Parts: sequence; C-alpha cells; structure tokens
Amino acid sequence: SYQLYYSTNKKKSYKSAGMFETLEGITPVLTKGKTYYFKVRCVVTINGKNYYSGYSNIISKKLPK
Repeated sequence: SYQLYYSTNKKKSYKSAGMFETLEGITPVLTKGKTYYFKVRCVVTINGKNYYSGYSNIISKKLPK
C-alpha cells in the first residue's frame, strides 16, 4: 500500500490523503490555483504489523484555476 501526504507549504506539516493500493487516479480534494507539495511512502503489513519505507522526494504541483 501507499500513503500519500500533501501540504501547501513545503516545510510545514503534511496532511494524509489516505492509504491506497495504487497511486493511479488519486485525487484528494484540493483548491484550484494553489500550489501543493506531495510526498509518499510505502506500507507493508506482515503478520498484522505495518512496516514503512522512507518518504519519497517532495514534488510540487500548481493546480490550474
């Protein structure tokens, strides 16, 4: 699984958009015209325990108005 996080400030706290089986087609509710920063990490569950990868590089995306 994957956990997707987003923020409007690269260095401030990130909000979770949830956990997903694939990152294709994920569209968290975002405001048009704003710039967002995203990062993701992988989650593997083994015997009921979650193991997390490190976070990906942060990418930015300005949404069209």
